[in-house]
Amino acid sequence: MKINSTTDVLIPILFFAIVIAVFAWKTQSITLFAIAIVSIAIVLFGEALQAYQSKNMLLFSQQLLRGLGLITLLVIFL
Repeated sequence: MKINSTTDVLIPILFFAIVIAVFAWKTQSITLFAIAIVSIAIVLFGEALQAYQSKNMLLFSQQLLRGLGLITLLVIFL
């Protein structure tokens, strides 16, 4: 299977993150919650990379800051 764009990789990661987040919420697991947050941050960084490659600097900076914000919140609250 040939991967044509980063979106082909980001969609399964986002689905995985949502499933893990719901499971973490049901089991009250901090570790699973951290994995879900990191997975969502990876998706945001992937979107930032895709925006950078298409020379859309506004979307690049937005997605990059959102990803960094999630990682920062994770570090603060853990």
